[in-house]
Amino acid sequence: MWDARYTGGLYVGESPLPFTETIPEELGKNPEIRSRRGLCVGCGNGRNYIPLTKAGLDLGGLHMWEVGLKQMAAHEPSPEPELVRANLP
Repeated sequence: MWDARYTGGLYVGESPLPFTETIPEELGKNPEIRSRRGLCVGCGNGRNYIPLTKAGLDLGGLHMWEVGLKQMAAHEPSPEPELVRANLP
């Protein structure tokens, strides 16, 4: 179902959620944590993941649906994000 929704344009053209600004700001208050690698669970087609990485966060991405991940990789090919398609049990 979700692959079909992503194929149909889910989140395409939608603005990132406000937390994409809040998270880098909050992590800026603690440089030791900000410098660590993180994981964006449910990264989808990158609507929120891409702004977080452009803000300087080192993130891998985890998502269950292949179409969303392919859309993100096509939209943001360089540097190639580290994306994993998997489900959390």
